[in-house]
Amino acid sequence: MPDFLVESYDPRGASRPWPGALPGLRHLRSVYVPDDEVALHLVSARSAVVVRRALDRAAFPYERVVSAVDAGAAQPHPQGRHTDIDSRQGETPC
Repeated sequence: MPDFLVESYDPRGASRPWPGALPGLRHLRSVYVPDDEVALHLVSARSAVVVRRALDRAAFPYERVVSAVDAGAAQPHPQGRHTDIDSRQGETPC
């Protein structure tokens, strides 16, 4: 099944919990970004329409649902160092 990212805005300054099991989709993980008051939820479902319908039925507020591709786990540096990729500056040691 394809993955989708659900973006929800939470002005209360605390992450709204995921509503639990929803028909037609599988919740993979959530990340809360406190500085932006945004929660990002990664889910798998047949389509974005299925995700939106399930969230609407659960009365779970969201800003948007977009297709997502898992970039995979971080790859080890060839010289054994961990790295952080910054698209503006290239590769920098952590």
